[in-house]
Amino acid sequence: SLRENLKAIYVHVEIDKQEIEKCLEFDLPIALAINPDTKLEAYEKYLTLVDKVLIMTVYPGFSGQKFISSALDKVNEIKAINPKLEFWIDGGVNGSSVNEISSDLNVVSASFLQNSSYFESDILKLKK
Repeated sequence: SLRENLKAIYVHVEIDKQEIEKCLEFDLPIALAINPDTKLEAYEKYLTLVDKVLIMTVYPGFSGQKFISSALDKVNEIKAINPKLEFWIDGGVNGSSVNEISSDLNVVSASFLQNSSYFESDILKLKK
C-alpha cells in the first residue's frame, strides 16, 4: 500500500497554508521543510501537528551551495516547542559541515556524495 512505501510528505512552509492543512488530513507522516530565512512565526502553529522537520541549510533550487550554519539555530527554537519531532538537515552537508551538526540530527547529502571520488570513505564522514 501507499502508506507502507511512503516515508513522509515534505511540504515547504512557504506554500499556501491551506495546502499544508490539506496534507495534514492524510493519514501519512508529514515533514515541514523550513528555509534558512523563514521566521518561526510562519510555521510555529504546525510544529505540534507534523512528525518531522527538514531544516534547509541552503536555499532550495540548485545543488552545491555553501552550508548556512546559522540555519541550525532553528533546531533549538523548534525543540522548545516540540522536542519529539524527528529532525533532518539538508543542504551543503559535506565532510566538513557535518561537524557543525549535532549527532542527534539526521542529514541529507546530495552533491557531496554525487561528486565524490571516494564514495565509501566520504559516506563514512557523514555517519555519526
